[in-house]
Amino acid sequence: MLSSVVLLILSFITSGAIYFLVFFINDLWGKNFYIYLWAPIVATPIVYLIYFLIFIIFLYVTGLFVNIDKNKKKNNSFCQYVVQFVTHQINFFAGARIKRSGFNKLPKKGPLMIIYNHNSNFDPMMIMDAMHKYKIICITKKDNKKIPIAGPWVHLAGYISINRENNVEALKDVSFEVNDGEIVTL
Repeated sequence: MLSSVVLLILSFITSGAIYFLVFFINDLWGKNFYIYLWAPIVATPIVYLIYFLIFIIFLYVTGLFVNIDKNKKKNNSFCQYVVQFVTHQINFFAGARIKRSGFNKLPKKGPLMIIYNHNSNFDPMMIMDAMHKYKIICITKKDNKKIPIAGPWVHLAGYISINRENNVEALKDVSFEVNDGEIVTL
């Protein structure tokens, strides 16, 4: 994703600037300059993680002001992008590799419902990361909107929370989105 590249470039620039600033302040431009050239390369992943953690703290603080009990009528593309960016970063940090195939057979717009059986809590994040080029709406259980960082942003992204005990109500919520021409993952 483009955001990951921008974050990586920003991290490399920051770690390089710190490197040169330290040498400028300490006046170590002599013989020791080439010994520590590896420092920005080692510092870049650390700075990258620091920037990502600052971003997560920003998401947490802004999520405190979201009313998740209020029904969302319109999907927010920016919030969907943020959720997909975070899931991409989590997959990247976890070392997950996604093999994509058959996406050329899918229509670019809905109505479309993708149903998959996930075996772990990590599987939906893999699906969201694999389908990052599509504007999708995921279906989640109501309890997931209570998760501190993810819950408010999932709500703002327009993901559907269903009541698993009431099948009729859940079907109405899902069919509304499918009839509206969205790509829904279940």
